[in-house]
Amino acid sequence: MKLSELPIGQKAKIKKITTSDEGIKNRLHSLGLAKGETVQMLKFTLAKGTYEISAADSRVALRKEEAESIEVEEI
Repeated sequence: MKLSELPIGQKAKIKKITTSDEGIKNRLHSLGLAKGETVQMLKFTLAKGTYEISAADSRVALRKEEAESIEVEEI
């Protein structure tokens, strides 16, 4: 499942980051998003295509293409 498909309020563990874009991959890692980390979907906006998640005691806003490049497993 992609992070972008995670229902609001649901927690998941990151399985892998699938993007081949090194810039996006580096940005996600600098935000604490890496394999094995637990994340929770807080909210999303369809109009802007953004997702707000909590990860590593922080709130993070991701663009649609970033959220779609993160494979997760619900917990």
